[in-house]
Amino acid sequence: MDAQEEKIKLELAKAFKDTLTRDVELMLLPDKDFGEESTDLKEFLEQIASLSPKLSVHIGDKTTEVGPILKVGENLGYHLEFWGAPSGLEVQSLIKAIVLASQGPEAVLENIAKGAGEFPKPVELTLFATTTCPYCPSSAFFLISFAVASKEKVHSKIVMTGSFPELTKSFGIQSVPALVVDGKKETLKTGVMPLPELISYIKSSI
Repeated sequence: MDAQEEKIKLELAKAFKDTLTRDVELMLLPDKDFGEESTDLKEFLEQIASLSPKLSVHIGDKTTEVGPILKVGENLGYHLEFWGAPSGLEVQSLIKAIVLASQGPEAVLENIAKGAGEFPKPVELTLFATTTCPYCPSSAFFLISFAVASKEKVHSKIVMTGSFPELTKSFGIQSVPALVVDGKKETLKTGVMPLPELISYIKSSI
């Protein structure tokens, strides 16, 4: 490990010590062959979990056909998933998901929590992202926050397009971030939406 990586680990360990309050399980569902992406993600999650006693990594009994799926905070009742390894710029989305899941609904920004409470019924939100997209983490943050604020109502998935190319292709996605509501192709919306627009769009698409 080089000096920069060691510095990042120390900063992350301090951040976790200062912010994590509840135990969070990181549940990995590997691909059926436990390929390179699943192996790399397992090792990365173990490194993250080593930074705090409140984090633990578990390997699920189920496997996937294509890429790995990571469930964050399922032990706390959250429906928050990363499809594919959240590497590159999406690492910050994973860290935010861990911190918010640990801190709970009370840590979600008031305007985001209020918006999630306005959804008329349970909803599945899928955000397609790439590891190099500079706009995707902000969109992912909203979906992560919705899932933590209203765990009975919101199921959020962050899908890495490179890990699930066929799924991405099936929705005709050509740019990211791209949002799909309840798995309906006709709800596809690309680009970054400000929070009020995002809430309104989800409500109208349910």
